[in-house]
Amino acid sequence: MKRYVATLILSLIVLGVCKKGGKKLTREECRHPTGKIGQTAVCQPLKIVGNGYWKVVPECDPVVSGLNWGEFNKFNSDDITFQAFNVVKDQNDSRTGTVANYWLANDDTIAPVGRFFYDIGCSKIIHKFVIKNTHNAYYNDRGTAKFSISVRNAQTERWKYVVHNTLQDVRHNPNPPLEEFLVSAKNPIRFVRFMIESFYGTGGGLQFFAPI
Repeated sequence: MKRYVATLILSLIVLGVCKKGGKKLTREECRHPTGKIGQTAVCQPLKIVGNGYWKVVPECDPVVSGLNWGEFNKFNSDDITFQAFNVVKDQNDSRTGTVANYWLANDDTIAPVGRFFYDIGCSKIIHKFVIKNTHNAYYNDRGTAKFSISVRNAQTERWKYVVHNTLQDVRHNPNPPLEEFLVSAKNPIRFVRFMIESFYGTGGGLQFFAPI
């Protein structure tokens, strides 16, 4: 009997339904469906089963790349220091030798070369973009001014522009602010394209970028 119950629980977890012995699990219980700390999951209501049940859905695992999907930023003077994937973490500019935590485009570069692609990892409705500009650490000599953001849900779709705006000039600001840009979301998207339209100083870049 114990083996049967264990098998049933395991099957429900594999199917993505947080349900044990007919008990409706709370959202927090769903986040640890195995009962082990660290084995978390994103939980969403499972209305098919009934209100109060939750299902486990995979975490969106973002990927950020340069000119083409899966490529490094070849437009960064072949310099791997300022890769686009640096923008996924909200930090303040830091650079030690060839290690930096922000993205830079080439000097005096705007779109279509000054850009990056952000694959959210799954389709979701986005309500805003949270962005922090860069100042190139202790050099304080650059940053993105005007920019545009376009989105699509499949790589075969045409890009749709959703944001045209300007970031603050944060040169000589050791604690640049997070800036939010709201969008009217009706349909889920997966792919995001960020393009530099103009810049401060000698070129553009970003410290942090997140579709939320």
